[in-house]
Amino acid sequence: MLPPPPRSTTGRTDSLTLRGGRLRKTNRGVLTFAPALAATASALALGALLSLTPTQTAHAGTCTGSAPTWTCSGAADAANDARVDFSVTSGTLTVTGDPDFGLNVDGTEAIRMVGRGTGIDAKFYGPITGRGGANNSGIYASNAGSGATSIRTAAVTSTGGDAIDAQNLTSNASSLSITTTGAIDAAVTGIRARQSGTGDVTVNASGSITTGTKVPMNDMFAGTGIYAGSANGNTGSISVTASAAIMANAVGINAIHEGAGSISITASGDITSATEGGIRATTVNTGATDVTINASGSITAMTADKDGIFVDHQGSGSGAVSVTGAAITAGGRGIYAKVTDASATTLSITANGAISAADQGIYAIHQGGTALTIRANAAITSADEEGIRAVGNANSSGMTINAAAITAATSGKDGIHADHDGTGAVEITAAAITAGGNGINASAGNTAATTMMLTANGGIMADAVGIHADHDGSGDLSITANAAVSGTTGIAADTSATGSNIIVSVSAAITGTDTTNGAAISMTGGDSQTLTLNPGAVISGDISADADTATLRLAGASGSGSLNLAALNGFTAFEKTGEGSWTLTGAQDAANAFTSASFSAGTLRLGDGTTAATFRPGGSFTIPTQATLEVTSGSSITGDVTNSGTLNVAGASTVMGDLNNSAGAISLALGDAVDATDELTVTGTFTAGGGVTLDVDLTGNTPAADEL
Repeated sequence: MLPPPPRSTTGRTDSLTLRGGRLRKTNRGVLTFAPALAATASALALGALLSLTPTQTAHAGTCTGSAPTWTCSGAADAANDARVDFSVTSGTLTVTGDPDFGLNVDGTEAIRMVGRGTGIDAKFYGPITGRGGANNSGIYASNAGSGATSIRTAAVTSTGGDAIDAQNLTSNASSLSITTTGAIDAAVTGIRARQSGTGDVTVNASGSITTGTKVPMNDMFAGTGIYAGSANGNTGSISVTASAAIMANAVGINAIHEGAGSISITASGDITSATEGGIRATTVNTGATDVTINASGSITAMTADKDGIFVDHQGSGSGAVSVTGAAITAGGRGIYAKVTDASATTLSITANGAISAADQGIYAIHQGGTALTIRANAAITSADEEGIRAVGNANSSGMTINAAAITAATSGKDGIHADHDGTGAVEITAAAITAGGNGINASAGNTAATTMMLTANGGIMADAVGIHADHDGSGDLSITANAAVSGTTGIAADTSATGSNIIVSVSAAITGTDTTNGAAISMTGGDSQTLTLNPGAVISGDISADADTATLRLAGASGSGSLNLAALNGFTAFEKTGEGSWTLTGAQDAANAFTSASFSAGTLRLGDGTTAATFRPGGSFTIPTQATLEVTSGSSITGDVTNSGTLNVAGASTVMGDLNNSAGAISLALGDAVDATDELTVTGTFTAGGGVTLDVDLTGNTPAADEL
C-alpha cells in the first residue's frame, strides 16, 4: 500500500454538526441553520456530516442538501471563509459547487472530504485556496470505503501543502480520478493521487502547475508537479495528461505503479524541474504491462545527474515501453529507459526535439525479449558522455538506431555506442557526428545475431575511429558511408563469425588521421570482404583487407573518382563496374597484386597526367566493348591484356605481358601535342587485327614521333 504522509492536526477543535438543513452565509457572518444543531466530537466524527469548527463562521456560500449529497454556492471571501469538512459512512459522498462557488481559507485546508461509504464525487468550478500550515492541502479527499473517487476542480492553491491530495485507502475502492481546468499552485505537491484500490488512476490537468520548495519530513514526493501512484495488487492503469506548463521544484510528473497495470503519460505543455527530473515512470511489479510517454512540450531539468525523462520498467508479459520526447535540456541524461524483465516486449524511444544533456543524450537498456528502437529526429549534444548509448542483452532480438546530428566532444566518448548481445539484426543510421571517441561504435557479441548494417549520411569527425563495427553474428556486416568520415582509422570493420561477410560502400572522403597505426579503411575477418568505391569517394590513408576473397570494386553509373593503388593491402580481386570514370595513381606493390580483375563498363584511367600508375590486375585483363582503358605517361599494366574496346595511350606506357588487339582499337592520340612522344611498349606478344590511330602530322618537316 502507498501510505499517506503524516498530516498535521494543529489547530483542530471540537465542531458543530449540521444534520440535514442548510448553512447560509449572512452579511454579518452569523451562522444560520435549520432544523437543529447537535454537538459532536470532532471534524472527523463518524456519520453523514458537514462539520464546522465552533470558533469559525462558515463563509463557503450556501451548502444545501443532506448526507451524502451537498450543493454549494457563493464566491470566495478571503477575510471570512473557513474550512469545510465532509464525512460520510454510507453512500457516495457527493459535493457539487455552483459556478460561483469558491473558498479562500486561512490557517488550514479549504476542503476536506472523508468517505467511508461507496466513494467520493466532488465538482468545484470556482477557485479554491487553502492558506494553511504544513501538510494542509487546498483539497483533501480520502476514500476509506469502496467505490470510485472523482475530483473535478478549477484553480486550486495551497500555501502550506499540496494543492490536491486524493487517495483511495482500501483494496475495496475502485478508480481514482482527478481533473483540473485551472491553475494549480502548491507549496508542496501540485496534484497527489494515491491508489490502494483496484481501479485506474487518471489525472487530467489542463491548467498550469507550480510547486514550491517546502519539504515535509519523510515526504519523498514533495515539490512534484503531478504524482500518481498505484499500490501492489492493483491491476488498473495509471494515466496522466498535462496540457499546460509545469514548473516544479522536484519532478514534473512522477508515476509509480507497484501493481500489474500500465502507465501512460502525455505532456503537451513545457515542464521545468528546479532540482529533479522532468518525467519519471517506474513499474516495480513483473506483472506490469505497458509504459507510454508522449511529451510534446520542452523539458528542462538542469540539476546535475537528473534526467529529462526516466523510465524503469520491470514488467513482463506483453509489456512494451514507448517514449516520445520533444526538446530536452538535462543535467543528467536526456532520456533514460530501461526494460528489465526477459519476457517484456519492445523498447521504443523517439526524440523529436533537440536534446542537450550533461550525460548521455539517450541511454537505453533493453533486457526484454524483442527489439530496441531509437529514433532521434533532432540534434543531440552531450557534454560529458555518449550522444546515444544503447544496450541489448542476450534476451533482446534486435536493435535499430536512427539519429540526426550528434555532438559528444569529451575525450573517449562515442557519438553512438551500441552493444547488442542478443539475436536479430543491428541497424544504425546516423547524420553528422562529432565525437571525442568513436563516431559510431557498434558491437554484436552473440553468434545468434544476424546482420549488422551501419550507415553514415552525414559527416563524421572522431578523435578515435570514425565508424567501428565488431560483429560476431552469423549475418553480413555492412557499412555505408555517404558522407565524409574522419578518425584515427576512418572505417574499421571486424567480424569473427563463420559465414559472415564484410561489405563496405563509400561515396565520400574517408580519412585515417593516424598515419602510423591507423588506416582509412580496415576490414578484418569474415568469409569474404568487398569494398565498393563510388564516385565522390576520396581515400586518404591505407586500405586493408585480409580475407581469402577480398574485392575492390570501383562503381558508378556516372561521375568520376580516383584511387591511390599504393594504399591497397590484402585485396585479391578487382572490379570496375558502371559507366563512370575512375583514375588510378600510385604503384601497386607486387605483394598486393590482384589475383583476378574484371572490367565491365565505363572508363578506367591509369595515371592522372602528373602521377603515374602501376596496375597489377593479375593473370589477364579484358577491356570490353564500349569500355575504355586510358594509360598515361609512365604508367603500366602488368599481365596479359585483351582489348575488345578502346585502349588510349598518352606518353610512354607499357603493357607488361601480351596484348591482343584483334577486336579492339588502340589510339595514340589521347590529346597530347602532336610532337609529344606517345609510345606503347608491349613486353609480350602483340596480336593485331583491330585499329590503330596515330596523331601524326604528315604536313610538317618534323619526323613523326609516335611509335608502336
